[in-house]
Amino acid sequence: MKDSLNKIGDYIESLERRIAALEARMIATEQLNKALADRLDTAEQRIAELEARPAAAEEPEVEVELIMADEEPEAASAPADYTPAPEPEPTKEEKPLPAEQPAPQPAPAPAPQPAPEPAPAPAEPARQTVQSGLTGAPVSDIRQAISLGDRFLFQRELFGGNGELMQKTLDNLNALASLQEATEYTERHFNWDKESSATELFMNVMRRRFS
Repeated sequence: MKDSLNKIGDYIESLERRIAALEARMIATEQLNKALADRLDTAEQRIAELEARPAAAEEPEVEVELIMADEEPEAASAPADYTPAPEPEPTKEEKPLPAEQPAPQPAPAPAPQPAPEPAPAPAEPARQTVQSGLTGAPVSDIRQAISLGDRFLFQRELFGGNGELMQKTLDNLNALASLQEATEYTERHFNWDKESSATELFMNVMRRRFS
C-alpha cells in the first residue's frame, strides 16, 4: 500500500513539473511576442516620422555677374598720303597628276540569317484566392496552423494587441465542434471587418481546424 502511494505521489510530482514547464514556456512565448510587437510598433513609428519630414530646402540660386572686358581701341588710321606696297604674286606650283586608281569591286552580299525564334510566353502565375489559401493539412489545435508572423498580425489587427484575449479565444474555438459554431462565436464576440486580409486569413486557419 505504501509503495502504491509513493508511486502516485511521484506521478503527481512529475505532472506538476510538466505543468510548470509548460507554463514557463507559455510565459516566455508571450514575452517574446510582446517584445517583437513593441519593436514592430517602434519601427512603424520611425518610418512615419521619416516620411513626415519636409523635403530639404532648395539651394538658393547664385547670380553670376559677367564682367565684360573693355573694348579694344580702334586701330590707328593710316595717313592720307600712305600708299601700301604691292604684294608679290604667289608662285604657282605644279602638282603631279594623280595615278589612276582601280575601280572598286562590289562587296559580296551577306548570307541570309535565319529569323530568331520567338521567345516562349511567360507562364501565367497561379491565381490564389482566399479559398485556395487553405493548403495545409487539418490540425487538431488551431495554434498549430498559426505561424509566428500571423500570430503578431492577429494579435495586433483582430485582438487590439491583447495577447491574453487571443489565447483565451483560441482555447474557446478549439472546444467548439464545427466551423459554423466557430464563425458564430467570432461574430458574437468581435466586430471584425470581413473584407480585411487579417480576418480572411484567420477564417482560413479555422477552416483547417474544422475541416
